[in-house]
Amino acid sequence: MALYYLTVTGTVTDEFKTNALANINLGYQKLLNYEVWNSGGFSWWGNPPPYTMVTAYGLELFTDMAKVAFVDNALITRVQNFLVTSQGGDGAWSEAGPVHYPSTLDKLITTAYVTFALAYSGYTGAPLNNAIGYLRAHKAEAFDVYQKAMLAQAFIVYNNSDADGLALLDELAALVLTDGDGRYWTASSGSTYGVMHSRGVSLTYEVTGRIASTMLRAGVHSNLVQGAIDYFIANKDSRGAWQTTQASVNVLRTLILAQGLAGPTDVDGTVSITINGVVLTPLIITPADADVLRIVSCTDNLVEGLNNATCSFSGTGTPLMQIVWTYYRDRTPPPQGNITIAVNYSKTTLTLDETTKATVTIANIRTDGTGANIVVGEIGLPPGFIVDADDLEAARLAGTFNRFEINPLKLVVYRTLLSANTSFTFSYDLEPTVPCKVLAPSSIAYEYYAPENGPGKAGPVLLTVTE
Repeated sequence: MALYYLTVTGTVTDEFKTNALANINLGYQKLLNYEVWNSGGFSWWGNPPPYTMVTAYGLELFTDMAKVAFVDNALITRVQNFLVTSQGGDGAWSEAGPVHYPSTLDKLITTAYVTFALAYSGYTGAPLNNAIGYLRAHKAEAFDVYQKAMLAQAFIVYNNSDADGLALLDELAALVLTDGDGRYWTASSGSTYGVMHSRGVSLTYEVTGRIASTMLRAGVHSNLVQGAIDYFIANKDSRGAWQTTQASVNVLRTLILAQGLAGPTDVDGTVSITINGVVLTPLIITPADADVLRIVSCTDNLVEGLNNATCSFSGTGTPLMQIVWTYYRDRTPPPQGNITIAVNYSKTTLTLDETTKATVTIANIRTDGTGANIVVGEIGLPPGFIVDADDLEAARLAGTFNRFEINPLKLVVYRTLLSANTSFTFSYDLEPTVPCKVLAPSSIAYEYYAPENGPGKAGPVLLTVTE
């Protein structure tokens, strides 16, 4: 999405494009491992059975990839055929398996999302028409903002002048919320989950992106779309994203469509920046380069404690500006959230001919009965040690977790569902390769779809290896 955005805006560099295409190709090859038996259906870990929603998500991703890189057309067709053959006789889709917590998904949202994915991928045919017919017949059941957004998106991607889609967008326009110059939407209920289980602020970004991009496709409510873009720019995190994949993808899709539909910019003027009273070199913006992103570092002018930064514009037009900051605090005992992690070593002092056993326990200590979906554990690996992958493979086969990856600095494990008040534990041997005194880095565990909700941490551990 980032590569496509820079391509649309004409600001991509050869270096960025080369690196991006290499990463896209690597991601494409990894995604292929999650196809179940060459069926066109995908699951979280590549094991049967395939899931309808995960497959639709894959189709959406492959469609976006194909705009900037090679994607086998036979794969796209295979995924489309899987979805079509799993359609019910009434034109709808129902998720049969426990993809998320709760274990079943709303039939209306499931059908709207699969319909959108098929239409977005360029599929045409009677099954798509049947799906649209089902959504028309059941549109009155959409009472939640998220449901209305999903239906409107399906209708408008199918036909950008669809009467039902336009009517839903008008309803959503009346439900918009205001944050300064920003405009956004939230789900009607705090218990609502997104199609890939986003919730909280991540769901707000996702649903706002879905609505704004649909309005752009339909060519309506341009003032609300601009307000949504202002909201996105103001709430972009320090990494340049919007917390989760679903949120960031839908925000970027809005920005891409806005660039593709925008006419010549009228921004012409000067941006003035001060930091702690120091005036930095001003930035000159002209209509010819107004779409170029400028990043100004104020690091050399920071002081310990409170800092004061201002950013102002004089001229014509309205450029988008944002102040982003990061900071570090002295090391303190890591706070524990409601997804906790503990890492213990059988030995912290050992010789070259010995091993130490790391034991990891990850728990969901929520007291409200809420399960956690796709729990991720990132366990810091001490340099100078070899991980016994056989121990980890045995734990995976036993069902302790669903997948693991050994990276140079950390071990990453994935578990599909961790119910409330439950935990899982696994162990693996670490073999030293050289005499050393090293820190095993900190570890963290969190729920992938809601990383802001209660991540747990385990501090670094000093390991000493002697001859």
